[in-house]
Amino acid sequence: MTNMTAHTMPASRGNGPARPATDTVPGPTARHATRAARIGLLSISLGTAGLGGAWQAAATSFPAALHVSDALFTLSGLLWLVLLAQ
Repeated sequence: MTNMTAHTMPASRGNGPARPATDTVPGPTARHATRAARIGLLSISLGTAGLGGAWQAAATSFPAALHVSDALFTLSGLLWLVLLAQ
């Protein structure tokens, strides 16, 4: 039997010692990281608008769904404005 452990272990790339993981981003990039996190929150508004579109499509067979669709579109717009103002 042959020992295969030497062939299955990942090779070292020779980049030196591993850097410790940091939880905070120092300097001016911290502002950009915060902005990126806020922009990521806009997906909540887009998801709500998509849900409103699904309810609007359901209104063809269930007329009361149109009111739910209108409420979701309104909520989506308000969320977008609040998140954009931040």
